[in-house]
Amino acid sequence: MRPKDKFDIKACKKIKDCNDEELIEMGEWLSGWLGDANFPVFSEIVEIFVERQDTLLPFVSNIFYSNDSICIYWVLLELYPKLSYQLWMKMMKTLKKSWKKF
Repeated sequence: MRPKDKFDIKACKKIKDCNDEELIEMGEWLSGWLGDANFPVFSEIVEIFVERQDTLLPFVSNIFYSNDSICIYWVLLELYPKLSYQLWMKMMKTLKKSWKKF
């Protein structure tokens, strides 16, 4: 079910049918695809995170504690603005906490 490579958009479309438990199992792995907007699967992965944001938010929050500034950039640019207001506010708190580490 997971994309085999950065061109496997068909697999991404199947992920949308997963239940919450399956998504949680893939969450860390899925968040890895948010690191480069040049991947063809990137927009599909962002769509999954937006559609299932309640389930996948913890995995996005973990990105802000990483040292991957490129991934943080793409999340802030492409995913963050598409979240619901409530989750947007939760992530703002996470962002503030993670910025304290710098």
